[in-house]
Amino acid sequence: MYELLEEIRDFLIPKWQEENERNGISTNSYIAPSINMCRYSSVFLIKILTDLFPNENWEIQGGEPKYQYTWPDNINFEDPGPPDILCLEKGGYLPYPESNGYGHLWIKNNTNIIDITADQFRGKNIIITEIDDSRYIMNMPKEKLEKAMNFKIDIVDNWLNDYGFSSSKLSIK
Repeated sequence: MYELLEEIRDFLIPKWQEENERNGISTNSYIAPSINMCRYSSVFLIKILTDLFPNENWEIQGGEPKYQYTWPDNINFEDPGPPDILCLEKGGYLPYPESNGYGHLWIKNNTNIIDITADQFRGKNIIITEIDDSRYIMNMPKEKLEKAMNFKIDIVDNWLNDYGFSSSKLSIK
């Protein structure tokens, strides 16, 4: 599996760079090529793995920290300064236990989480881990996850066609 994921990631790197450049983000040695690409990559990956391993019960998961922002009662509206930020709930990818997490998407089957874009948070390029790995907290509502998966789906369709697969609108379990 790891070799397949390496092949897929190698294929996706120039696609990620192209999409990031289109969005005004230039990747370099300090910015991972997978930055902002977990959504597209998760859809891409689940389509391929579902085709290759149809009995594995693949699904896309996602999470994000939930914050509350407050300003003091005596706020100076001309120069309000930063708000006080309180993390209400950890979520997404947590690169270390003290982290509140980063908004992130990944895929899983019955036994493993697979993530090919954790390097955007200084994680490994490819992670295959147990489904109870504490670095991954799934708390994204189904409706938000579905909307994220189908946003600009034509980009993923083009990548899949270039890779030799065809795609259609994705439904979240």
